[in-house]
Amino acid sequence: MKLVKLTGVRGVGKTSIIEELKVDSEIVASIGFIHSSKELTKLSFEICKRPLESLSGEDLFRVQEALIRNTKNMPQKIVVFDTHNVKIEQKTGKVIILTPYEHRKVFDCYILIEAEPEVIMARRQADNNMKRDHNLELIVTEINAEREESRQMAAETGANLYIVKNNVISGAAEEIKRILRREFE
Repeated sequence: MKLVKLTGVRGVGKTSIIEELKVDSEIVASIGFIHSSKELTKLSFEICKRPLESLSGEDLFRVQEALIRNTKNMPQKIVVFDTHNVKIEQKTGKVIILTPYEHRKVFDCYILIEAEPEVIMARRQADNNMKRDHNLELIVTEINAEREESRQMAAETGANLYIVKNNVISGAAEEIKRILRREFE
């Protein structure tokens, strides 16, 4: 099984790209998709009986380990994780790394989704389902931190890093299909 980390800042369109990919029956048959935040939230209650946001570093690590173990039961040969490398504390602007070193080693490929800060801010403002920061300066900080952390993880693990611009969802989805074919066929 091959694991792909699809990452990027909140509001860049990762989940929308995955929804576009799921329209292709050939993709759905061969690739599994995991929305990491939702799965981690579910597992945090199952394992620790507490919300994800309240977990200590050690408990978060245990929950992340369980998610990685659960992917081994999936029938697909490729599993794409919709996830984040970093988060920004809104009050302080502090960058928090979300992926411990031990979990970086499990990914065979990294795909970083990017868009212009103004595009991300507009997407965040239009999304009424999620509470997201609309501060352009913090968005730029998050984009830079996400990019730097992606580069660092790829360098540490020797896995390829691809950067996909998400100006149009369908175009980004097509680029990801090409990347996955190139990586795993």
